[in-house]
Amino acid sequence: MENLPWTPFLLTDPALGRDPRSVRRLVARGAVRRVLRGVGVRAEVAGSLLLRAQAAALVLGPGQVVCDYSAAWLHGVDVGPGRPGRGPDVLDVASVAGRRATRRGDADGCRRTVAPDEVTRVHGVAVTTPLRTAADLACRWGRGDAMAALDAFARLHQVDAEAHRPMVARFAGRRGVTQYRELVARIDPRAESPRESWLRLTAHDHGFTDLEPQVETWVEGRGWVRLDLADRRRRIALEYDGADVHGDDQKQADDEERRAAMVRDGWVFVVVRGGGFVEPGLSRWVGELRDAYADHGRGSCRRYARGEGAGRHPRRG
Repeated sequence: MENLPWTPFLLTDPALGRDPRSVRRLVARGAVRRVLRGVGVRAEVAGSLLLRAQAAALVLGPGQVVCDYSAAWLHGVDVGPGRPGRGPDVLDVASVAGRRATRRGDADGCRRTVAPDEVTRVHGVAVTTPLRTAADLACRWGRGDAMAALDAFARLHQVDAEAHRPMVARFAGRRGVTQYRELVARIDPRAESPRESWLRLTAHDHGFTDLEPQVETWVEGRGWVRLDLADRRRRIALEYDGADVHGDDQKQADDEERRAAMVRDGWVFVVVRGGGFVEPGLSRWVGELRDAYADHGRGSCRRYARGEGAGRHPRRG
C-alpha cells in the first residue's frame, strides 16, 4: 500500500509499481475501493463528489465535461438533491462537439452544445462555467430549485442578471428558456439558502413584491437582528422555520424570543414551517401574509420614531 497515492488512480496504471492482478486483490480485500469503473482509491479516503470528479478526470474522454448538479457542487453551490431517482454522487456529464453521450453506469450522460468559453477546470476537472451551469439548471430544474441556483451563483460567483442576458439570448428556443428568462429578472444574491429563495419566489408569485431578503433592523433589548424576508416600512416579516433549519432547540427558543420582542415593537410575523410549499400549508401562510398586509396596509402603517435613519439606536456598521 505504501506506493498507492491518496488521490484516485487508474487500477491499471503502471506508475503504481504493481501488476493489475495485485491491485485487484487489494480491491477484493477492501484495502482499495472502486470510485468509478477502472478507478480506485485507498479505502481510508472519505467519499465525496469531489473525489468522484477527480476520478472522472482520469477516465472521461475529450469533449466530455461535468455539468448540471455535479458542476454546481464543484463550484461550491449545493442547492438541491440532484435529479430525482439518482444519488447526488452520480456525475452529470455532457458530451460536446457531436460526441456520443457517455454510457458509463456511474455517470448521467447527455449530449449538449457547449461553447469553449463555457468550460473551465476545477481541481483538474473539465466543468461548465458558473454562468453556463446556472443557466442549464435554470432551464432544467423546477422553479424553486432553479431560483435557488440562480441566487446562489449570483452570491458566490457574481453571476448577476446582466451576466445572464447574452446566455438568455443564446438559449432562444431551448426547452426551459421561458422560465430561465423570467427567473433571471428576479435574481437576488442576498438570499442565503435555497429555502429563502423558494420563499421569496412563492411570495412574489402571490403578489407580495415588497418583501426584501436579509433585512436588518434594530430591536430594543435585542440589538440588530436580521430577517429572512421583510417589508421594512410596514413591519411585516416572513421567515422559514423548517426542521432542516432549526434542529437546535436553543436556536429555536432564541428565534421565538426575538420574534416576541419584535411583535412588542410593532412587527407582524408570518412563519412558514415544513410542508409550507404545498397544500394545505401554502394556503395557510399566504392567507396569513395577506391578512398582515390588510392590517398594516399603506393607509394604516404606523410610524415609529426609531425607524430607519432616525431615533436612538446606533448606526449599523
